[in-house]
Amino acid sequence: MDSNKIAQYLEAKNSLAHYKKLEAELRIDLLDDLFPSAGEGTLNTVVGDFIVKGTFKNSISIDKDILERTIGDFEEEELECISFKPALSLSKYKQLDDRSNIDECLTSKPSMPTISIKVVSDE
Repeated sequence: MDSNKIAQYLEAKNSLAHYKKLEAELRIDLLDDLFPSAGEGTLNTVVGDFIVKGTFKNSISIDKDILERTIGDFEEEELECISFKPALSLSKYKQLDDRSNIDECLTSKPSMPTISIKVVSDE
């Protein structure tokens, strides 16, 4: 294994981070210029030879602490707006002596490995 592959990886990683940040900045700047008072929804405009479509959304999430305190006051229709999705607590799972029941419900697949690279300093 030569260090050239490591250098290529580091260059690609740094370039990707740079261009992701640049793309996000340009997207926001461009859409702010074209649709300065946009609310939620989709807007279209023509600029020269380009048709530009901007889709604007809001991210909505549930504050778990507030939900736990107030859910008893919810009407049936309000409860239907919330889906409760099971999630595995891996730390508690690993502490189980007998996992046979829960193992039947789980699927596992490889995830993308992580990598850490440090430059060896000349000491």
